[in-house]
Formats: sequence, structure tokens, C-alpha cells
Amino acid sequence: MIETDEGFTGKCLELPGAISEGNTLEELKKNMTEAIELILEEINESSKNDQKIIIEIKHEPSKS
Repeated sequence: MIETDEGFTGKCLELPGAISEGNTLEELKKNMTEAIELILEEINESSKNDQKIIIEIKHEPSKS
């Protein structure tokens, strides 16, 4: 978070692109929450198209 003459600017280091600003600290928090939610929603939506393959391995004891 950086305080400027115009207000506050924030960035989520874990999510590149999650950057926002606000006139007050409360507004910045609200805007950052929205930015993070939008990015996570986009990640979730884009990952739905990925194929997921599940392989089941069964181990049967050998008979002596």
C-alpha cells in the first residue's frame, strides 16, 4: 500500500494484476477485495476448460 496526495494505491503481491486505488483506506480495501475476487473468478472459469484426468490404481495382493 502506498499513500499519495490523491489517496491510496495497493497491490496484491501473490496475484499479479490485482492492483487498485481508493480515495480512503476503506475504499482501497473494498476495491482490492473486488479486484482479487475478479481475478480468482477468472482463474476458476478458465480452469474449468482444462481436462482433468483421474487414474485409479488398484493394488491386488498377489496369491502365493
